[in-house]
Amino acid sequence: MVILLGRALSRESRAEIDAIVPGARVVSEADPSLVGRMEACNAGQHAGYEERADRMFLDDLRSYAAGRPLEHVVDKEAGY
Repeated sequence: MVILLGRALSRESRAEIDAIVPGARVVSEADPSLVGRMEACNAGQHAGYEERADRMFLDDLRSYAAGRPLEHVVDKEAGY
């Protein structure tokens, strides 16, 4: 699995990704070989944003790895 992120993760979050999806390749730049992707968006940062964004992303990654529906999904019709 390839995980494309728009920013660097903390060492703790990176270790969690390795525990959830062993062998995952985490990249922080566009890779044209990617067909689908999960991203942690960083628009609208505030105090505590990165920790919360990491937690939400890791929760969805756990769900994805377990075959469960994702909780934090973009509603393209609503625009967010």
